Amino acid sequence: MATKATPLPADSANGSVAGTQSIMRTLSVLAAFRDNEEDLGVSELGVRVGLSASTVHRIVRALASEGYLAQNQETERYYLGRASVLLGQAANRRLGLHRVQTVLERLVDETGESMNLGVRDGGEVIVVMRTESKQPLRFSQEPGSRLPVYATGMGKVSLAHSASIDDEIKALPRPLRALTPKTIISPDELRSELIQIRRQGYSLDDGEAITGVRCVAAPIVSADGRLLAALAIQAPAVRMSRARLKQLVPVAIAAAGEIASMMPASHQL
Repeated sequence: MATKATPLPADSANGSVAGTQSIMRTLSVLAAFRDNEEDLGVSELGVRVGLSASTVHRIVRALASEGYLAQNQETERYYLGRASVLLGQAANRRLGLHRVQTVLERLVDETGESMNLGVRDGGEVIVVMRTESKQPLRFSQEPGSRLPVYATGMGKVSLAHSASIDDEIKALPRPLRALTPKTIISPDELRSELIQIRRQGYSLDDGEAITGVRCVAAPIVSADGRLLAALAIQAPAVRMSRARLKQLVPVAIAAAGEIASMMPASHQL
């Protein structure tokens, strides 16, 4: 699912450090490529990140010279280059994600259902890894997909694992937007749900985020109790009965524990 990069503020004479501003602009340009699958031109990038075409042109030329971007010579549009690929691979190795992938693939073989690994980003949950079910009827979320944190299994276990459930609920936008007829939009009902999730150690999503999709999610927690990420097993409701959903709870919890042991305790996604 493509997302639009957050526009940067316009230049101002408020004493901001020029070097820091340049870095933030460069990161915003890279984020535009990270969150979109298509090649991007200079003018389109300018619209996405809120910068002039001349500024974007200078940034993409610098990134291309270092290999972080490459240019399609036929269209003159840009895409992520070899240096970006190598950087991503290095991050995957350092975070242990190459080993996590083997766990997700094994779980797909064992359960027949799709697996997601997600992290919280403010009021949203981002899918960072996914392994698809091999069944013809399946549900899949692309890495980079975002959903409100209160409406997903992975998001709810993230909220429940926080220091203060009440503070988390107060920080959510009002009113809570219903994604489906089953989305919990009552703060009091959500509070009760999160207290139960904290007590039981897992979360269920019965079509709250996407109609016709059920999932069970478990938190991935470091040895010192910090939330690193969340794991979800998900499937179309026509195949994932509520009884089977409950049967997969120990599978999700065990897998989350296994993945936690593979990730460096001092690093968070």
